[in-house]
Amino acid sequence: MKKISFWALTKGGQETASLLAQLWQKAYPQTDVATFFPEVMQPSLKEKIKLEFDRWDAHVFIMASGIVVRCIAPCLKSKLHDPAVIVGDEKGQYLVSLLSGHWGNANWLTKELARLSNATPVITTSTDVQGITSIEDLIKLLKANPESLKPAKKLNSTLANSGTLKVFWDNKSLLTTPLPLPERYEYTDNLINADLIFSNSQLTEIDPDKQLLLRIPYFALGIGCRKNISFHQLWRNLQSFLSSGNIAISAIKALCSITLKKNEPAIWELSQKLNLPLYFFEAEELKTYESEQNFSAFVKKTTGVGCICEPAAMKACQKPKLIIPKTSYPQTTFALAADISILSELDQVIRNK
Repeated sequence: MKKISFWALTKGGQETASLLAQLWQKAYPQTDVATFFPEVMQPSLKEKIKLEFDRWDAHVFIMASGIVVRCIAPCLKSKLHDPAVIVGDEKGQYLVSLLSGHWGNANWLTKELARLSNATPVITTSTDVQGITSIEDLIKLLKANPESLKPAKKLNSTLANSGTLKVFWDNKSLLTTPLPLPERYEYTDNLINADLIFSNSQLTEIDPDKQLLLRIPYFALGIGCRKNISFHQLWRNLQSFLSSGNIAISAIKALCSITLKKNEPAIWELSQKLNLPLYFFEAEELKTYESEQNFSAFVKKTTGVGCICEPAAMKACQKPKLIIPKTSYPQTTFALAADISILSELDQVIRNK
């Protein structure tokens, strides 16, 4: 969490809010922390909350929960977008996770604040009370990209009622044996009957209302292109490339190219559209991954390296495996590499949970 606000109305509440803010700032100095007390609540608490609600990752209110509920109600959008909300008493005895317990990390924040201040954390979500990994927690644990969270409520209900979720692991697109699973999750070979599906392929035979499709982004996309290529051309080429390779766009973790392409507007626009990091490498850095198969004397003469897209994709991975070699399109070349180290790290994360 990068930004947390602390709110209070009474003198005792302000003392507790200030203490919590200080404890958090000391433990997490990189966090942006602020306190909101009566002197800045103009024209009213409700209006001030409305103004600040979406500006912070979390809000900690040291006041009656009824006041908080009435004030934040008009601000709520969805579990994917609402910040974490925690409520505490003015003596600092109890801290209650009120909103966005899973997706907004309110449950974790409540426990951590309670640990720092010796308060009692109050968590009411059923999966947490039972010690079961919720759908949202599993997604965050694996750093996965869900295609849709529509089935999450139903699947969490199954877990909360002592049910077990069936998980399908697409070996062809994930290139590894299945990861270990938390309690009440079990693997199935039947795609149709699966509740959760891990795949980086462009699957079409799933039921989006019942089945949760998760992508594990561990592909690096290497890009080579003509100078001043249009975004429309680059985007159309990328769609063709991913379609021919049966790769989901949400399975990409980064875009990369050579430093000479650092001023290409189309590449930057692609990065913004996909909300992905963009890495540029010097020619000398890419030479390690040059291959004779896709070597171009012309590219070597103009850039200093015999191929751009393949080496760039490989360089962006800690433990690279070339998945799709250099593929040419009008004014563009693409290559795709998988960072195998990511799956090894996730394996350890789950085993250590």
